[in-house]
Amino acid sequence: MLRLQVCGLGVGGGRALAETLRLNTTVTSLNLGDNRLGEGGGRELAETLRLNITLAKIDIDRNGLGEGGGRALAETLRLNTTLTWLNDNRLGEGGRRALAETPRLNATLTIQGLVHSAWRE
Repeated sequence: MLRLQVCGLGVGGGRALAETLRLNTTVTSLNLGDNRLGEGGGRELAETLRLNITLAKIDIDRNGLGEGGGRALAETLRLNTTLTWLNDNRLGEGGRRALAETPRLNATLTIQGLVHSAWRE
């Protein structure tokens, strides 16, 4: 597990981390809570999840990914069959709605926290 919560990554740090994780074959759980990744970081993370087949759990709570980041994640997670747990509660209404539809199309995503909840292992 890689815990990077409250590190002040911001959008730029989130993009750099997402780039690194595209090649990762070791980290299976990632806690990025409260890093202000923003919508751009959410989109980068979504792109990473298209390529990464190792990450199974991600906590991105309190990052303000917004509606665009939420929609990008929802689109990716319809195809990603590795991720089983995702937590975020600041996706915007459209992002939450799009993500709420994901489990219907992806049976692997078994737990989806769309409201604040504690990090679970």
